Amino acid sequence: KKVCPYCYKELTACILKRHIESVHGNIQYKCTLVGCNYVSTRKDHLNAHMKKHFVSTDSHKTFFGNK
Repeated sequence: KKVCPYCYKELTACILKRHIESVHGNIQYKCTLVGCNYVSTRKDHLNAHMKKHFVSTDSHKTFFGNK
């Protein structure tokens, strides 16, 4: 295990970078769709959010804007 240099929490090496970015970092990932104000400190959360704007069908993707 590794120790976070900010809060001294013990974490596995693969989780430490994500922990620092999401808890102690100021990096913000913003949704690029017009009218959407979603912001996250984690890129994987933004990616999951972006998938909610689109639904895959057999032949194409359909856009779902904000409700």
